[in-house]
Amino acid sequence: MRSHGNSLRSLLEQQHHTNQQIEQMSSLLLHALNNLSPTAPEGTAESAVSQQLPHSRDIFSPNPEKFSGEDS
Repeated sequence: MRSHGNSLRSLLEQQHHTNQQIEQMSSLLLHALNNLSPTAPEGTAESAVSQQLPHSRDIFSPNPEKFSGEDS
């Protein structure tokens, strides 16, 4: 039971560390957006950053052939 508690504590510490990193990255991103050209029209900063960020896409793989239990 002690091992389980230690594992949970470790996971909570890792989650806390990850959350701190995300907050730092968000802060840096907001700072970068605010420091873009102040004369740029509204929405330009967001579109400039979104063009630089990779876009996720769904990747589909074909279904594997059903295994009959025999070697090919």
